[in-house]
Amino acid sequence: MKRITFLAMSFLMALVVNAQEAGKDVTSLFTNTDFETGDNSGWDAGDGIGHGHAATAANYGYQGTHFMEAWTPSTGTLGDFDWSQTVEVPNGYYLVKALAHAVKQGQGDNTPVSKGVYVYANDQRVEVKCTKESPDEYVVLAKATEGTLTIGYCAEDCNVNWVACDYFRVVQCEGDTEEAAKTSWVKFELNELAAAYEEISERFMSQALKDEIEASIAEIEGVSSFADADALWTKMKQQMIDAEECLVAYEKLSLKIDELYDFIDNKGADDLYDVADAASEKYENGELDAAGALAEIEVINDAIFEFNLQMADGSTGFDVTELFVTNPTLREKNNQNGWEFVCEHNKGWSASPAW
Repeated sequence: MKRITFLAMSFLMALVVNAQEAGKDVTSLFTNTDFETGDNSGWDAGDGIGHGHAATAANYGYQGTHFMEAWTPSTGTLGDFDWSQTVEVPNGYYLVKALAHAVKQGQGDNTPVSKGVYVYANDQRVEVKCTKESPDEYVVLAKATEGTLTIGYCAEDCNVNWVACDYFRVVQCEGDTEEAAKTSWVKFELNELAAAYEEISERFMSQALKDEIEASIAEIEGVSSFADADALWTKMKQQMIDAEECLVAYEKLSLKIDELYDFIDNKGADDLYDVADAASEKYENGELDAAGALAEIEVINDAIFEFNLQMADGSTGFDVTELFVTNPTLREKNNQNGWEFVCEHNKGWSASPAW
């Protein structure tokens, strides 16, 4: 009954654009771009306020366990700084992207949009604009004309007290024009999405969604303009988000199907084999999208409930908590999901495992 799509890497690479037409990841030319050394080695980080160091506390949504940051008390603002490194490269266009944030803390709902903080490459830069203590991705396209490329993070007359950056990536783009370089970069990103799909293509999920993603991969080779490449990337990015959601739903359904078969064996509930087999067939054939998989879980829950209800003789009860109470243990995603939250006498939600 199983119908699993298997795309070998050779098949994927036959579909995606020729590597010579797409950008090439040259991040390895630079040093410590993810700060996982635990320090700022490889970077010219300057002195005084703005001198960066790699944080080892909670990563605030950054990659890995370390990131570069500078901080001063929220009563003040950071002075000018410039963290950078320069390497020799062939002349041409380069796409530089990084995770970054810049924020004025302690302002509550009045937090201003950050200004004066930039991710940059050579003479091109993009301003980091945010009001939160977590990163967004910033992208800048620059041209090397003298055989060197400088990447960095800097501030000039900024209005924030905390900045951070992480996970710099550098893509060497093909083409002699900005339009061609941008197209080359997006094709690189499309290849990245295709490779990411190859990693999950053997797992159970919606077959219709797999077909859609594979059709999008087949379109990559024919893309010739930045607008078309960008539109295809937007479509594929959403498809991959949908795929991740579908994988999670299918994993939940798989566990529920196993639970039902165990229930049948333990309770002698042979009448429920039809429900279990139908759900298993839908799962193995990829007939369900994410919402459908979650709905199938409810079908199984209802079947178990109905069986227990029919078997109840009044002398013994059966646990129906999960059917009527959302998050009864208050452990779902470590929050109060499903509960009306009323804060009284300084009592509130606690994530402590002791409670």
